[in-house]
Amino acid sequence: MTVRSAPGFAVHRAARVACWSPTHLPSARERATVAPMSAGASHDHQPGTGPHLRGARITTYVLTGIGAIAALAFYPLLPDAIPIHWDATGTADSWGSPVMIVVLVALWVGIVIGVDALSRRPHILNYPMEVTKEAAPRLYASATRMLVWMNVGLTVLFGSLVLQSYGISAAVLTGAAALAILVALAVGLVRMLRVHTR
Repeated sequence: MTVRSAPGFAVHRAARVACWSPTHLPSARERATVAPMSAGASHDHQPGTGPHLRGARITTYVLTGIGAIAALAFYPLLPDAIPIHWDATGTADSWGSPVMIVVLVALWVGIVIGVDALSRRPHILNYPMEVTKEAAPRLYASATRMLVWMNVGLTVLFGSLVLQSYGISAAVLTGAAALAILVALAVGLVRMLRVHTR
């Protein structure tokens, strides 16, 4: 059914699609008729969010900010050589310049920001399965959760490496963070595969 409200303008109610001629501008009522369609179209790419994910994002940035500021604030107190590599027991087996702290902090901040940016744009990721229109929202939600929790683990991992560079034993924390990252990755992939097989 087509309703003509003015010359050169037509609104098809079934599709809610409007076509305007150069000589006619739609009225406020006509614009409201097609607004729901354009407003709802963007929801296809909105990842799953919730209080837990928001809390995890905030925690990630708070810990990263505090850790980066503290690491740079105490930089003048560092000796001429600092540990930059550790064996499986957490014992330092390689030493380097204190400048490596600056490099480590730069990597920490850059990776956290990058992973967080990806978690907010899951539709640009490559998935190990076909992304159909029906499965896309659940796949994007699973990818978002995976990246957010991996980012928490990365934050703790980098923080523990900074602590060890300052001579503070944090081998257990480093191992726990690495394990948490692997668990978040594995759980995320399993969830995506389950979405694909439904």
